[in-house]
Amino acid sequence: QQKTGKKGFVFGVNQQKAKVIVTSFDLLERIHDVIDQIPCVEKIVYLQYDFQKTQQTPKFPEHVKLIPFDQLEEMGRKTLIKIPDKLPSVDQISVIMYTSGTTGIPKAVMFTNKQLISAVLCLASNVIEIADQGPRHRYASFLPLAHSLGFTFEWFLFCGGVSIGYSSPYTLTDTSPGNPAGQLGDLKLLQPTTLVSVPLILDRIVKEIYLKLSARSPILPPLFTYLMQYKTRWTNRGYRTPILDRIVCRRVQEQFGGKLEFIICGGAALNQKTEEIIRAALNVKVMTGYGLTETTGGVTGKTLDDMSFGTAGAPMEGALIRLVDWKEGGYSFDDKPNPRGEVVIGGENVAQGYYQLEDETKAVFQTDSNGIRWLYSGDIGEMLPNGLLKII
Repeated sequence: QQKTGKKGFVFGVNQQKAKVIVTSFDLLERIHDVIDQIPCVEKIVYLQYDFQKTQQTPKFPEHVKLIPFDQLEEMGRKTLIKIPDKLPSVDQISVIMYTSGTTGIPKAVMFTNKQLISAVLCLASNVIEIADQGPRHRYASFLPLAHSLGFTFEWFLFCGGVSIGYSSPYTLTDTSPGNPAGQLGDLKLLQPTTLVSVPLILDRIVKEIYLKLSARSPILPPLFTYLMQYKTRWTNRGYRTPILDRIVCRRVQEQFGGKLEFIICGGAALNQKTEEIIRAALNVKVMTGYGLTETTGGVTGKTLDDMSFGTAGAPMEGALIRLVDWKEGGYSFDDKPNPRGEVVIGGENVAQGYYQLEDETKAVFQTDSNGIRWLYSGDIGEMLPNGLLKII
């Protein structure tokens, strides 16, 4: 529901004729509100905190069975499950993930096992150093798993043995709206080394930094901006600023756990000022990129050591990018100084299509004579001389 809204949730459950829903205790009320619109549902498995076990659950119709997750675990311990002789194939559909549905109903994108593996390898080509030292890293997960970047990145982390703590955008910091006064934010509690975020969350973090500075003195925000610009200039030249890091940046870092090293950002273009402040104040490496649900997450990305701004990076391992003319919009591969056009993405991480939407699938997905699957994204891009993609 967080991604597609109530109507999208009802549509998706009915489209797939889902018999089981796995959710959390706090979302039971929302499901109860629409249960009469999803008659296919027979069981609801829900996770709950200890303090919620004394709270009353909504009364569902008799044909819907509520199962607490700890009860499900106990059932599993008492039941011997025979491993099937026929294991899943690489071409089997393993996930159906819905787009946000900016126009009309949300589309259900079909992922195969091969696509998920390709998506993990794609990410690994740019951020392998996180998995290489997996046991020492900790990841704070607050993007919904219905977000393709958050979903595939967690698969990547599993491969490296990185520990994961689950959070929420509403409880990240001490002053987040979901935290009562005096409650520590999740970032302070988890002390993560790695985050995956969308630009909106990073914008909020920067806003919170400036609000705290303003509360102390009106002179601090402009002074802080000057110091971060100073640090950015010198780090871009290959120098470090140890005194500034120790006196100023360390205090900022402590507000967000004190151990952050990497931030991966996708979902939209990241404001340059926000990226500069995040990099400098938190002393982290930031990787931005580009991808869609239809490509199982990211397909281009900057390396963690790339200090440039304003691009979506280069194609990652296994991803193919080409530009095609969009004459109606005035964009052409022959444009000067750089080629421009609609971004077309190919490779094994491109989805099979939209579930039960054959016409929509044919409109944007194509397979060429070499068997390569291509997606016509509808986004306009510019290819820079250094091989980096810029989304216009």
